[in-house]
Amino acid sequence: MRPCAIGILPPSHSGDLDLLVAAGKAGELGILRASASPGLVKNQIRRMSEPLGTRFGVQVTLRSLDATVAALESLGNRVDLILISGELSALELAGCVGTLRRHCTRIFREAVSEDEAEAALKAGVDGLVAKGNEAGGRVGSETLFVLLQRLCSRFPIPVWAFGGIGPHVAAACRAAGAQGIVLQDEVTLAEECWTPEPLRSRLAAMDGTETLCLGESLNYRYRVHRQEGAEWIRELQQMESRGADREIFVRRLEEISETIAEPGLYPMGQGIAFAARLAARHRNLAGILRAYRSQAADNLRLQASHPALVENSDFA
Repeated sequence: MRPCAIGILPPSHSGDLDLLVAAGKAGELGILRASASPGLVKNQIRRMSEPLGTRFGVQVTLRSLDATVAALESLGNRVDLILISGELSALELAGCVGTLRRHCTRIFREAVSEDEAEAALKAGVDGLVAKGNEAGGRVGSETLFVLLQRLCSRFPIPVWAFGGIGPHVAAACRAAGAQGIVLQDEVTLAEECWTPEPLRSRLAAMDGTETLCLGESLNYRYRVHRQEGAEWIRELQQMESRGADREIFVRRLEEISETIAEPGLYPMGQGIAFAARLAARHRNLAGILRAYRSQAADNLRLQASHPALVENSDFA
């Protein structure tokens, strides 16, 4: 069984590119989180392309789409992968795919539900990122493994797994059919990821229980750190308790996330529980990635050597 590809998204607090460049140099895929500012995203793409060429990805939302396209056209750049994130209608998604197609080799869609994955397939994407409820930011109701197995069994395109993935879990994702995994909170404390104190010490002490989902009663889930940006969390919880219109709630959440300076909302997933141990044992991103590859390979060999663990066995 071929090993998983590994994509690296920058943690929410970090806009530094060193982590993403290190991912590319280690043979994996750094995925830049595009800004809605044309000048900023142009500079970010230029800085990524200098050491990596086209061997990196860009994560875009509807808000950052125009800035990303303008930057790629201005620079004459193509990238390996563009990951479309956020809540979009079928028409908006199809428009994004059509607009982005000439600027990249592959287009993936971040999906938090089976319905989103189905819409993405109809829009013509090349792959899916199954984002489980354990991840930070916008999530769905299903845990990673439930969602991953649904998507892998139903859709004939590559599926990557995203949300609370430690080294042992990576092998389980591969066994479930994932062709790649996405890490974010798990690499928060790698040497290349600059994190100011005292936030770094707080992150190192976390076990993954420090998060909450905003908007659940409105059929919208957005996982954040429960203590960072407490003022904005209270505002959104009050809107939710008063039964605010879902669209108004989502718009306000996006405004806070994208325009409020520190301390704003801090999207964070349960994968933060792995960060301190991984950084202590392996220090930098290259070491962490080696650990993931090695552990996944060992676990997959163990699975292959034990008939009880093989697919469709009595105990699988």
